[in-house]
Amino acid sequence: MFTLRSGWCFWAIVAVVGACIAGCGQQTGPTAGVKTYPVTGTVTYQGKPLPEATVIFRSTDGQYTASGRTDLEGKYRLTTASPGDGAPAGEYRVAIIAVEAPPADEEEKPGPPPKSLIPTKYNQPETSGLTAVVAEKENVIDFNLTD
Repeated sequence: MFTLRSGWCFWAIVAVVGACIAGCGQQTGPTAGVKTYPVTGTVTYQGKPLPEATVIFRSTDGQYTASGRTDLEGKYRLTTASPGDGAPAGEYRVAIIAVEAPPADEEEKPGPPPKSLIPTKYNQPETSGLTAVVAEKENVIDFNLTD
């Protein structure tokens, strides 16, 4: 059994408690401590706003992924670690996914995948042909999709 009278034991407990307190509230994972910059924009398809689409930025080095969802006007805001924080500066390949919503009364059951509302080439960063550069500032990056 140990006692707090032992000097090493006291300092060991202080060190452990200090480490726990220092770690509280910090982000963990690959985006921990990485500076992000706001990224917003508008997605259009054939000149019209694309609502309820998912926008995915994947860094060309594969280190970071940021995503956002378009509103009814086709506007999006990227998130990496916390809502709306943006993305780290760098070069990105971009994917945009827009699918037909299932009927509200349809039960969740296996079936065919939902119908894409845009050409499926846009669904993957490797095939979309879409790229973006996030700079160390507020970024507005628009995408105008065509057939």
